[in-house]
Amino acid sequence: MSHPALYLPVGSQEESFENAEVVARLYDAFVEGDVQRTLECFAPDALHHVPGRGLNAGDYWGHAGVTRFMENVRHHYGGLWVISVPVLSVHGDDAFTREILRINRAHDPGRVWTLRIANRFKIRAGKISESWVIPEDQREYDEYWSEPFEPVARPTTIIRHDPAARVVDVERAVSTENTTLLREMYRRFWRNDLGAIRELFAEDVVVNIVGRSELSGIYEGWEGFLEFRNTLMSLAGNKYKLDVVAVAGSANDVWATEHIRMNRAWDPALAELLVQMHFEVQNGKVVRMNDFPFDTYAWESFYTRPSNEVIEGAL
Repeated sequence: MSHPALYLPVGSQEESFENAEVVARLYDAFVEGDVQRTLECFAPDALHHVPGRGLNAGDYWGHAGVTRFMENVRHHYGGLWVISVPVLSVHGDDAFTREILRINRAHDPGRVWTLRIANRFKIRAGKISESWVIPEDQREYDEYWSEPFEPVARPTTIIRHDPAARVVDVERAVSTENTTLLREMYRRFWRNDLGAIRELFAEDVVVNIVGRSELSGIYEGWEGFLEFRNTLMSLAGNKYKLDVVAVAGSANDVWATEHIRMNRAWDPALAELLVQMHFEVQNGKVVRMNDFPFDTYAWESFYTRPSNEVIEGAL
């Protein structure tokens, strides 16, 4: 096994709070549909990634791309947009959010969707240089974007979770303590010190691996975590390397972007995966671990044995 690394710039608290304010301004402008104020939050060469198979999937380059993305949203939704952003976590140039959207579509406004989305932002010199949409349920997100993609209507009103407040809470967005907790957890992981890792987990910890792969499911308690780990190792080949390329901690949440390089027991070819890990923290312990792939469909395919391998394994 290759020796992994934690490639993380150390950002000051002042810088972290400044970047939290950038994300907050972005949400304030975006929910008002204010294109100009939204563009002011992005670098001229910004890149916005939307995964999946929906009609809005793809990469949006520069200010023209961000404008096109906003137009896509404005044309598609049907006038109901209730947005809540319960989590903003920032460390240095890296920021993460979780969104909950109640939203309808212009062509069938009677149907209301609840979409849960994680977002990653890379901030450079006070501007967002790159951003990723990471749906927690990729199929549901794609289904929302599956119908006619044309300007049926142009509503402008977006309903906030609390019209009197800002969309995100900047004050709780930075936690050195929880960022340190996450760094320590990965150090113990790389030392393969399971006993030390267990000290950082609550007894009733929940591990949520999304999607429809062989690895997917809800694993409960420490025994559940070990079951998840053993399932993962049973799929791995002789090459496995996990690096962490971004982290951030806030009052009750920590995030890690994992860059995984590995092969599989049935396939010697090396593959690369990006996964967004989200950890919920209470009283200094991890109480829930969520695994959100950047590319759900590729991730599912990678972590599912071919049918002949499943059959052979059962014989």
